[in-house]
Amino acid sequence: MALDGLQAVIESLQSKIESHRAHLSENETRTRQVLIDPLLKKLGWDVSDPGQVQLEYSAGRGRADYALMSQGKPVAVIEAKRLGYRLDQSETMQVLNYANSRGIAHMAVTNGDEWRMYDVFDQKAIEERVIMEFSITRTPAHESALQSLRIWNPNLSSGSGPVGASESIVKRLDPPPIVGPCPAPEVPGPEVGWIPLTSVSGLNKDSSMPKVIKFPDGHSADIIYGVDLLRQTVKWLVNTGKLNSTHTPVTRPGATSSRYIWNRQPEHSNRRPFNNQEEIGDGVWVEKDLTAQQAVDN
Repeated sequence: MALDGLQAVIESLQSKIESHRAHLSENETRTRQVLIDPLLKKLGWDVSDPGQVQLEYSAGRGRADYALMSQGKPVAVIEAKRLGYRLDQSETMQVLNYANSRGIAHMAVTNGDEWRMYDVFDQKAIEERVIMEFSITRTPAHESALQSLRIWNPNLSSGSGPVGASESIVKRLDPPPIVGPCPAPEVPGPEVGWIPLTSVSGLNKDSSMPKVIKFPDGHSADIIYGVDLLRQTVKWLVNTGKLNSTHTPVTRPGATSSRYIWNRQPEHSNRRPFNNQEEIGDGVWVEKDLTAQQAVDN
């Protein structure tokens, strides 16, 4: 999916909420037609096709406003409310229990602005089951687009469950061996061939290094040396406005307070200069005298 197209739809919804909030807040039907249906359509769910989306889905006692279908079975249900309606936790729990009793793995609630999606079968407290959460009006549009990929049709229909897009990921260090008959091709998605940066451990001089790092907005960068994992991450944070010199200094994990990951001057708190220093931008300096694993940890 082209993320710029999805982001454009979300920006359009932002404008509609701003311009027509009072009108849309009057009833659920308007909210669904103007705010919810267009986003579902962009995510690959044709609300006019019962083979993809069944409206007012009922199975026994209770119903769901939307049931997202794959191979004749619901893979997720969505409870819709009017714009401005408070998404109450007790009410959410009722719908969660409804999905659980019918073997539906994912459930979402929305008022057209706020969206939350839950892992139905997770045994944690309800607030810990949230696997997607964003607000059309309050979350930056590119972040909402990435979060909403959890209900993208090919994602849910694959049967592998929602795939997140909130972490930095790297190309697999070593491809897993193929044992036995050649497996079926993986379903295309943001996770194929990638692993979370937070899962990279034990790198040393003999390790196979990641070749590319990719960030939550889809931007990617080549990795030549281990320290590039840190350099490229800091560069992305600076370029996207998430980091500037006012966010300095930051101390190395597990180190004394005198050692910094980055600072507004190329020096640590004891005035010792950074080794192999580089200014990434916007007054942010990093020290590049690091092992590959130190770069990942930092």
